[in-house]
Amino acid sequence: MDAGKNILWYYSGTFYIGDWETDLPTESQKNGFGFEFVPNKYVYLGEFKDGMRHGKGTIKILADSSSDTFMGYDGEWAGGKPNGYGKHID
Repeated sequence: MDAGKNILWYYSGTFYIGDWETDLPTESQKNGFGFEFVPNKYVYLGEFKDGMRHGKGTIKILADSSSDTFMGYDGEWAGGKPNGYGKHID
């Protein structure tokens, strides 16, 4: 497996910093530990598998675009969704 730390930055301001697997048959994707930022939507710090949130991680979601109110989840993930032990955070 060819993996390493990388930065992926889009013109929209979305970016990812973290582990990246490059020896997949079709394309590269997030695998391992990383940080994902989507402006005006969310930040996620945790583990990825096959390009999705998977393992342990924390997400903070902007609850209201007119304020700095966040809601979130800290815990286990599977297939990009909260799964297993975790807690909702403010």
